[in-house]
Amino acid sequence: MTRVYLVRHGETGGNKMETFRGTLDLPLTQKGKEQAFRAAVIFTKHNPDAVYSSPLRRAEDTADAIAEPHILPVLKESRFMDLDFGKWQGKTVGGVKEEFPCEFEQWTKNPFNAVISGGGNLKELAKNASDALCEIIERHKDREVIIVTHRLVLKLLVCFALGLDGPGFWKIRMDCGSISLLEHDGENFILSLLNGTSHLEGMEPGTADV
Repeated sequence: MTRVYLVRHGETGGNKMETFRGTLDLPLTQKGKEQAFRAAVIFTKHNPDAVYSSPLRRAEDTADAIAEPHILPVLKESRFMDLDFGKWQGKTVGGVKEEFPCEFEQWTKNPFNAVISGGGNLKELAKNASDALCEIIERHKDREVIIVTHRLVLKLLVCFALGLDGPGFWKIRMDCGSISLLEHDGENFILSLLNGTSHLEGMEPGTADV
């Protein structure tokens, strides 16, 4: 059985402001650093074969915290990069809804077919991320690996693993600093943990799944 732990990076200022972060290279807030540290403590009880990360700073810094106790390098994987939100990037949800009402409505109702001005699309991101996941599973068969990436990428990986269609995308919750677990038996995926946040209990409440 191959175990793939999916970790969402810690909080950034963009999460607090509920903006579209996309490919903006944002640092972790102090709370985000604490979330990364707490995730790292959980994984000190594990023996990961590798730690992979989106190349964006918020994910890489979270991955660094997790990999350091195991003396492992963080392997950057560009296919786990967040979606390019084009003209939406840096804008609040309310601002995008007002400035791009038709695009925003499509994004909320049919995200896989949404057109984002100057940006990317979920279909391409899903293909790239799922291809990377399959390669990692083949490379680390019957071992344990950790992937640190972004909310949208994590949702797409879960949808791919479980064979969920478009409408299922928005029904998956992925909070900052959360841990999920996909297991692969050589043929099929099993979702053993989704959006685990017990290690974050007691922290000051803030934004969730944004």
